[in-house]
Amino acid sequence: MPNLDLVCFYCMEAFHVVLQSTFMYKDHKFCSEKCRSGQIKLDMKLENVQDQIGTSNCVKKLEATNVNLSKNGKFFSAEITSHDGTEYMRQIGVKSVLLQLEKAVRSQLVNNIVAGYIRWEPVGQHLSPRDDTKPVQWTTEPCLMCFKTSRALEVVLCDEAAYIPEKCTSVELLPAIGAEKETGVQPKEQLENAAGIRQEGKQVPPT
Repeated sequence: MPNLDLVCFYCMEAFHVVLQSTFMYKDHKFCSEKCRSGQIKLDMKLENVQDQIGTSNCVKKLEATNVNLSKNGKFFSAEITSHDGTEYMRQIGVKSVLLQLEKAVRSQLVNNIVAGYIRWEPVGQHLSPRDDTKPVQWTTEPCLMCFKTSRALEVVLCDEAAYIPEKCTSVELLPAIGAEKETGVQPKEQLENAAGIRQEGKQVPPT
């Protein structure tokens, strides 16, 4: 008997393809109009900041927060559910990854874009016996996090030349700067000023 359960791309909850309506957007399936609308709004927000990704101002803003990256307790563990991101982000030439957090974050982050850091261990390092006397050799990159729910999010690295290895399945996240105060879509200039990561006259080239 075929499996009639689908997973909503937005809330990550399972729903029955016969007993419930299926809502489509791009190449993704959603369990409700609310979830589909939520994804559309997040795509619009990410498009608003696409020309700010990779800017030195974003990195400087993060560095100004004086975040102690050596404190492991500040990071959230997450699993990578897709290295391909969404079709929408691919169409506008922005690389992204989809993640599922192990534990839910505070509700204020949901439906918002947050600047922060993402880090991962070199592929294969976690398979070797760990020497607790030596620090873990993390690869750490500044990023933008777009929270769909308290556990599901999309992440874009600020450095367009950086990438997370395909074989990497686990990462850790550190939200640092909230880019938006409201859950609604703000005008592009207002969002840039709020995030403090405006990029003068430069667009991110398609990948």
